[in-house]
Amino acid sequence: MSKTMKDRSNQETASGYWAVRMGEGGKFVAQAEKGNFIAIGWNDLGNLEWLTDEKADIQAIKQKLRNLYRQVYSGTPVQLGINTGQVLNFVREIKKGNTVLVPNPEKRKILMGKVVGSYEYKEDWGDDCNYPHRKKMEWIRTADRDNLSQKLKYSIGALLTVFNLSRHQSEIEELSIKRTAKKATKEITGDKLIKAIIDQLTEMNPREFEEFISHLLNLTGFEAATTQYVGDKGIDIEGTLNAEGLANVALKVQVKRVKIPVGIREVQRMRGTLGSDDHGAIVTTSHFTKQALEEAESANKKVITLLDGTVLAEIILKYYDELDLKYRNFLGIRKKQIPLANQFFVIETYNKDHKP
Repeated sequence: MSKTMKDRSNQETASGYWAVRMGEGGKFVAQAEKGNFIAIGWNDLGNLEWLTDEKADIQAIKQKLRNLYRQVYSGTPVQLGINTGQVLNFVREIKKGNTVLVPNPEKRKILMGKVVGSYEYKEDWGDDCNYPHRKKMEWIRTADRDNLSQKLKYSIGALLTVFNLSRHQSEIEELSIKRTAKKATKEITGDKLIKAIIDQLTEMNPREFEEFISHLLNLTGFEAATTQYVGDKGIDIEGTLNAEGLANVALKVQVKRVKIPVGIREVQRMRGTLGSDDHGAIVTTSHFTKQALEEAESANKKVITLLDGTVLAEIILKYYDELDLKYRNFLGIRKKQIPLANQFFVIETYNKDHKP
């Protein structure tokens, strides 16, 4: 084998680490483990054997997705591109010998194995999993999610169906060759919990973050909808907020999934987009500069509501029970069940000078 071919082979091996979700909440993980396969849906696409050819036209699968799911992708070219990439990755890029991790959120486990078969398609596989696009697997082991590094946990928490884990090659290789000793677990609460939530939110891609904030605002009584995605160039979410049943307020929201402070220019830009009857808000995973806070409350100017990462995390905890399951699994938060009597207290008074 020539040096060039060896280098190419090594590059392919280095990129052969993937995660594949088996249904929302891992509903098909048990079937995948029992049947030794990984699979994806997109059932209406039909047999994608033609896509395994390296010369196959990628635009053809994008067009097919657009035609079949026109309503879903209307005005959202970014999501169309993401899903095209996921289908292409599963059919063509995940190869024999690659390592695949399958999350099982309900049991907090990770199923790990090697791909041993090429792409296959059947409309009905005769089992309880209705995903038609499959590849055969040889399972190696099941790992505890709690034993993974925080970075790998965050990556596996991504909301995509198929995604690459190449940057975690060393840790995944270590997991595949030996059983990790069970680590003592510690509950994270208080300020550390708030930080953990913020860190996890920054792992979302920008569009996922917008959709999550829209979902969260809907839980608070805001009839919100994300706007057409244009890459952080204007209003991200707009809708109507019912102010305690007294009035409907038109609200426009800009979201900033960033780690650096949000400055005064963002506040000024937001104010410039508002109509006379509009209210504005900026939501960020970071915090605001002193100048931004002062500008938002400037006298004789339309007030801009600012929600920083800490406030955002507190709202998430407040509405935890109503969050969509996929977001609860993504954030990895668990809620303690505290006996009802322990949630209340009374004040016991006594006279300190009284002697029994």
